[in-house]
Amino acid sequence: MRNQRIPFLLFILLVSLIFYGVSFKGDQKKELKTKLPESLVVKMIDQYHAQHELIEKKPIQSLDLAKKILPNASVGDLREKLPDILLEIERASKRDLLLVYETITHFRKQPNIILALSDIYNSIPDDRYQARIVVLEVIGELQREDAIEFLKSVIWEALPPITRGPADRITKREYEEMVQGKAVQGMAYIRKDEGDLVAGAVNELLLVLKSHPSHSVRLMAIDAFMWNHSDSKEAASTLYQVLPKDYHKFVERPRFYRGAIQKTFEEHLEAWRKKWIQ
Repeated sequence: MRNQRIPFLLFILLVSLIFYGVSFKGDQKKELKTKLPESLVVKMIDQYHAQHELIEKKPIQSLDLAKKILPNASVGDLREKLPDILLEIERASKRDLLLVYETITHFRKQPNIILALSDIYNSIPDDRYQARIVVLEVIGELQREDAIEFLKSVIWEALPPITRGPADRITKREYEEMVQGKAVQGMAYIRKDEGDLVAGAVNELLLVLKSHPSHSVRLMAIDAFMWNHSDSKEAASTLYQVLPKDYHKFVERPRFYRGAIQKTFEEHLEAWRKKWIQ
């Protein structure tokens, strides 16, 4: 017999009825003499979530789909097959990160991959921000020098006007700033085959952090520049020379990242505050 899943809200309702020992008969309510112990109820809910997780979050199939594309594929062939792969990457969870990395590595040698991805990006409706960001993330991870012109076109696209709305609602301009910030990160990540930064990409990044019309995008450019220069003193010195003074406090602002030691981060943050804020 085929397994059938109980909708979660219905499941919780049934468990609640059992837990509180209540049954209904017509309009009358009466207490049952027995009820399940709380630990058993918790166990039942945990088992449901475990089954739900297995059903809903199967490993992504991006790598399997990527391997079906022949080497040196045409733009048309890539354009046809990449959308399914991008959808798989879009639904990836933390446990899928290795598969995503292997998928992108598999595409690095495809000569037409940037052309195909840029074509797909331009076909995505403007309000599908997450889908656009996924394409930009893939382009950035490819670290290809031939992506500079496309990323530049995204970074410098005219932004919507600043609007005022509810404080808890993201505006269209803020969404577009997130998109452009992702393109900035991709630009900062471009490398030569030997792993060295590409001068053309670095120069574009410096132009962004000096003169982009969005304050948020400029801050993301500063952070991306420092991150990709290993937060070195030399990189900081470069930015202090090209940035206006009101942006200097952002150059060496501490960031917390995976693997960082909380206490060390807090000490660096406190030192930064004393220097720039107080």
